[in-house]
Amino acid sequence: MSSAEESWSRRLYFGRWLLVEDHSYGLSIDTVKSFTLALHNGTITKVDNSRPEMFFALPGGLNKFGVVAGAELFTHAQVPLIYGGTRLYAGSQVDRIINATSKFEGTNTDPKATVITSVLGSGLGATATTQFFYDGPSKPASFAVFDGISTLLIDSVKTQSFSDFVASIPSDIRDPTNFRGTWETLSTTRTTLKFMQALKTEAERLGRLPRAPTGVSLAVDAYIPGMSGKHAVGSTAFPHADSQFPVLLDVAWMFSKDDKFWRDQVRQSRNRLRDVASAEGILHPTSYANYSQGDISAEELWGAANAARLRRIRDEVDPSRVMELTGGFRL
Repeated sequence: MSSAEESWSRRLYFGRWLLVEDHSYGLSIDTVKSFTLALHNGTITKVDNSRPEMFFALPGGLNKFGVVAGAELFTHAQVPLIYGGTRLYAGSQVDRIINATSKFEGTNTDPKATVITSVLGSGLGATATTQFFYDGPSKPASFAVFDGISTLLIDSVKTQSFSDFVASIPSDIRDPTNFRGTWETLSTTRTTLKFMQALKTEAERLGRLPRAPTGVSLAVDAYIPGMSGKHAVGSTAFPHADSQFPVLLDVAWMFSKDDKFWRDQVRQSRNRLRDVASAEGILHPTSYANYSQGDISAEELWGAANAARLRRIRDEVDPSRVMELTGGFRL
């Protein structure tokens, strides 16, 4: 396995990861049957539901308990063709996309249909992208709320194989001078139109700041509220029975001298969005590890009870704290 594949695997099963099929099967951590774990002392052991404490800690608990050398998974057949792709929208269409995304979440009842909308900020104003996915070959009725909104340059939405869909996702839209960057996040139980409008406001604010960011992207997932948590299997370190959605704040810049400035600005935007989400009654107390800055507390990642349980397991499994040498979030 390559280093890139290893990194992706760690995020997928130990950071819990989000997938477009969460509504149908739960999160990736809900599909694990067993782990092969190398403990800090070199012992190789199998971890499954016969060892409930470790089987709780590894899915979503990150890298504090040993090195995971393998995983056995429950799998599901992928349909031959799906309907989906990505569309890019000009600034004149952003408000329409925000309204359509909010309406989609409020009216969609088909768990196979999902969209992810990102508002992109720059000195010239906001643009937007929407990623559509339907786990079947035909366009679902719920996507009709996006009809008639003109696109800009990119429109890969069509019936295609799943692998072609993944390959079509633009990963290089932003300036190639994105030498440095940071992510921030918060979680919501759903989205609202007011929250989406606040997301646009923050993307525009970040894009206009004088130190010229090379990329600003604020993204929300529009899934059926409460759906993915119904597939939560047993007890895992990452609490996800509430089906919370992570909001991603992604900002890039060129120079190391601007690191603190941009991290502070992204944190300010995160805090403003938290305030709006709280006022809207949609704020969830935990945050998604894969989108979080390194100084986030264990309680915000896992919740107070789960963080305390993880500390107890860590102290039993690795009393000398050898795995702390690998870095990562602090327990």
